[in-house]
Amino acid sequence: MSRKIIYLLLVFTLYCGIALAPSTGVWAFQNGYNEDYISVGGATPENYDFKIIGAVEKPCYIMVAGLKTYPGIETRTKEYAWENSAGSTDVDTMIGVYMEDLLQFIPQLSEHATSITVTATDGYSFDYNLNNNDYGIYWTDIGGNKIMLAWRGTASRTDRNIIDFSLPRLIVGQKTPGDINRPMWISDISSITVNVEVHGTIKSYNPTESAIIRLLQEGETIYQTILPEETGYGLTEQTFTIRGVAPGKYDLVISKKAHTEFSIINLLVKGEILDLTKDTRPEIRLMTLRCGDINEDGMINNNDLMILWNVANYNKSTKEAINKNCDLNGDNMINNLDLTILWLPYNYNRGKIVIEYLP
Repeated sequence: MSRKIIYLLLVFTLYCGIALAPSTGVWAFQNGYNEDYISVGGATPENYDFKIIGAVEKPCYIMVAGLKTYPGIETRTKEYAWENSAGSTDVDTMIGVYMEDLLQFIPQLSEHATSITVTATDGYSFDYNLNNNDYGIYWTDIGGNKIMLAWRGTASRTDRNIIDFSLPRLIVGQKTPGDINRPMWISDISSITVNVEVHGTIKSYNPTESAIIRLLQEGETIYQTILPEETGYGLTEQTFTIRGVAPGKYDLVISKKAHTEFSIINLLVKGEILDLTKDTRPEIRLMTLRCGDINEDGMINNNDLMILWNVANYNKSTKEAINKNCDLNGDNMINNLDLTILWLPYNYNRGKIVIEYLP
């Protein structure tokens, strides 16, 4: 084969590789994919205007210049009425794309995605549900508009000139006249995180006391939900849902008065609903707390027993008792029933429960 033919074949192969890259999912010069992420406008993980991460098939890195001409996404010019907490009002012109369109055409959202968290460069963030309820991504405001990601528009409350923004802004309309919507606007967007939910069931004593379920990273509470107080007494089961959770690794910690902590460490949340009630391990399917930690030192032992036995508490109503924690079952009396709970082999001389999560 001649050198000229070989040269032409190489040129043709290279041309096809570049031309076909976006559709084959290998890579592209402007808008396309590589093995690890989606690029818009030539953005990379090291150089981008904003990113979409979380419960998506691949993280997306986006340059606004590329977004303006992205196939299928319409650039819109809209008027957004607003009011702030001080009572100031006005109407701003904004140019950009609806967030609904952005999420439909660029990232591949998990079918279990429930919300997004929009975060600014200064750390300010706001959550928006993926539904058509008030302020949801698919919701329509009183002006007929949807939530917009704008790259151009009215500069500020005092500067009414139309300018290009250095980074995109999130614009939210009003649901009714007089609605205070301006605090939901976010300037200088750096990331959009797509979130899912975590479900579980706990078993504990005394439903009149609330339980707190937290998701932590490096010791800091990232998400939290509180199970409400209920009527009744004794051993009860309660289900919980933590919404708007970004995929990642967490420690789940459950705390309740007179119970020791229950923890699942290195809990892996992926781009789907995490339903702990379907876990293969019974101790995770039904998270049973230990009851009897009256002095709340993390252990159930003789120290708690002495407090319960104290004449200032034992055989007293909860209202009369010095230490209300002694009413372990929540029946408003401190008696042999509470003593029996403390003495149970699952509880007595036991401390906190820590389970390593193994998906």
